[in-house]
Amino acid sequence: MSTRRATGYRNAPAQALQQALKDLCAAWERKFTSRFGAPRFKKKGQGDTIRFPQDCAYDAGRGVVRLPKLGDVRLRHSRPALGKRKNVTLRFEGKRLVVALQTERQIDVPAPASAGEVGLDFGVVATITPSAGAPIELPERIGWYERRRKRLQQGLSRKKKGSNNRRKALARVAECHRRIAAIRGDLLHQETTKLVSNNALIAIEDLAVKNMTACAAGTIEAPGRNMRQKAGLNRTILRNGWSMARSMLEYKAPWRGATLVAVPPAFTSQQCSCCGRIAVENRKTQALFECVQCGHAENADRNAARNILLRAKETIAQRRCANETPAGGCQSRWNGRIPILRMHGNETGHQR
Repeated sequence: MSTRRATGYRNAPAQALQQALKDLCAAWERKFTSRFGAPRFKKKGQGDTIRFPQDCAYDAGRGVVRLPKLGDVRLRHSRPALGKRKNVTLRFEGKRLVVALQTERQIDVPAPASAGEVGLDFGVVATITPSAGAPIELPERIGWYERRRKRLQQGLSRKKKGSNNRRKALARVAECHRRIAAIRGDLLHQETTKLVSNNALIAIEDLAVKNMTACAAGTIEAPGRNMRQKAGLNRTILRNGWSMARSMLEYKAPWRGATLVAVPPAFTSQQCSCCGRIAVENRKTQALFECVQCGHAENADRNAARNILLRAKETIAQRRCANETPAGGCQSRWNGRIPILRMHGNETGHQR
């Protein structure tokens, strides 16, 4: 161990070192109780964090947080931290030092502010298409940063490994990644807050994004097909942040008294929202839906969003009927074909 690192360990608060050991113990416990693998050693400069569980003070008015052995640190907070303070975590993100304050407080689940209902379809062209209203798309400036990231990555590949120029180029690429993530996260936070504030029922698809974005390379015995097209589709799905939007809705909906229902995604893009006919021929193109039975035509994503909302209503009705009616007394057109999955919000009493 070098003298500098040893001196740094001596100057660090004892509680911060204890928190690192607790995180290591928790990581090993997750290995045996969940699907996570064994913890790995972190690389220098990646995921550098330190947590202070005590002796910290936070002044929201002055915008200052006091840390042990560091004194007062000025910060630019997005909103004041409410509740009883539990710990403070410092995290390096490129050239920025992010301060995360974990607090605990009791939240009373209010009644929904609005009686609105909306179904959400996560798409490729538009990030989120609601059953009513304008679609939600990523800002255009993300495309500018993506083009810049491509140029920076090309320049990084030409730098000599281990050189200072490569280190600087890698920092520029990381900063570009951080800006793209910040723009996407800011948009999703704003839009999901509007959705839970203006609707009492929110319906989404129960998508397995991890399976949808799996590699299509296959094996030597059975090689995959259309790998370049599948790779482009995977990038677009991950770019739109479907899982991030769903996780935000899951924890924001109980705060506003809204109900979040996840329905199976089978045939939502091939079913007519007017007559209920399911046919592959209904989906003429990526953007156009035209029913071969009743002639109903509209945007394909909008039609899918309305189907998602209808299935959520049937799920709620079927569940209430099952609780109030004896066994076998409730029928639904999805009985035996599409199971009821999970619900979040007031219907299950789930709170965070």
